[in-house]
Amino acid sequence: MPRAQAKALRPLSDLMVHGAEVVRQARKTGRPVVLTQRGRGVAVVLSLRTFEDLRAAATRSALRRAVADAEHDIAARRFVEHAVVSKKLQRWARGES
Repeated sequence: MPRAQAKALRPLSDLMVHGAEVVRQARKTGRPVVLTQRGRGVAVVLSLRTFEDLRAAATRSALRRAVADAEHDIAARRFVEHAVVSKKLQRWARGES
């Protein structure tokens, strides 16, 4: 979600009294609705689409980090040859250590 999208602030009591309206706002705008209590943010309401987009972005980010880490390990010659891994997997599949 781009930072240019401003978040909406609503008191927590709005969720209790006007829950459907708060959800509708999040769905319609695609922006988070921050619920506040005593002037401080305590929770966020997101549309399902926004939530799924955030999860997908987090997954892509984790995959990019894993690939970068693997590339660094390969460059530093920290890896195990395929044949060694294959033998270990075969032993494991047979129930051996």
